[in-house]
Amino acid sequence: MRQERAYILVDIDYFSRFIVTKAIKYKSSKTICDVIKEWIGLGYIPETLISDNGKEFMNENFKSMCRSIGIKTHRSNGRVERVVRTIRDAVVKLGDDMSLNEKMEIITDKYNRTYHIGI
Repeated sequence: MRQERAYILVDIDYFSRFIVTKAIKYKSSKTICDVIKEWIGLGYIPETLISDNGKEFMNENFKSMCRSIGIKTHRSNGRVERVVRTIRDAVVKLGDDMSLNEKMEIITDKYNRTYHIGI
């Protein structure tokens, strides 16, 4: 089974290391904003968003959404990049027998149940 190319959006609580993930087909500003609003609707309300310098995070649409919700934004990606690498490795290990969304549910749950030494 060939997997479609997808991007993984990760929200990590810097204190608890709890993550929320979403596989997305396009990493446009609109898609990113829609996912963040979805997470807020589920109760994951960030005080600050730290992102890389991707154009989807650097445009007025994204900045406007953050201002309207009261979310501060910063640029940095060390901790998130480490989580993304862990997720990528796990996706590969799970093989091609399930969809990326199914893999993300398993990986996110396992990650959130794992003790993290930095806590």
